Amino acid sequence: MSFEPLQTDEPIENPGPVERDTDTVMLVGCTGFVASSLITYMISIWPFFLFTETHRLLQLAQCAGLGLLPALVFGAYVTRRFGLASAAGFIGGGLSAAIFLYLRLLEVNLRRVQRDLAQPDYPESWIWLVPFAWVLMLFLVAALTIRPSEIDISGRKSG
Repeated sequence: MSFEPLQTDEPIENPGPVERDTDTVMLVGCTGFVASSLITYMISIWPFFLFTETHRLLQLAQCAGLGLLPALVFGAYVTRRFGLASAAGFIGGGLSAAIFLYLRLLEVNLRRVQRDLAQPDYPESWIWLVPFAWVLMLFLVAALTIRPSEIDISGRKSG
């Protein structure tokens, strides 16, 4: 009876470590990037479709608590678990969510022009300040949760 990969009947005592080929590494990295970016984006923005009265500070805080905070937790998990490609995907999805947040706050603040509509409870500077704070949190979470071996640029093999 032959052993299929080797076409021999001699068992190997110590086969050695299995190395992943380059195609598998690239496929896993690209899949991790795309999946983490899409999931981060979806987690971040879904409350803004459910709660549409974001001109109120309480509704805006509720949307942030239901969407942005879980996205940060998810990003910390995928960054720590899957490494640099997923961290980059997390940041990419978060940047897309920041653009969405900026446009949503800009749309809400257009109500200031029409006095007969409900006015926002927060200052106009929040149009850019809230998305900017969100982007800073993205980078902070990614920087704090990535493994140091993922960003070693010295060229040495890490153990």
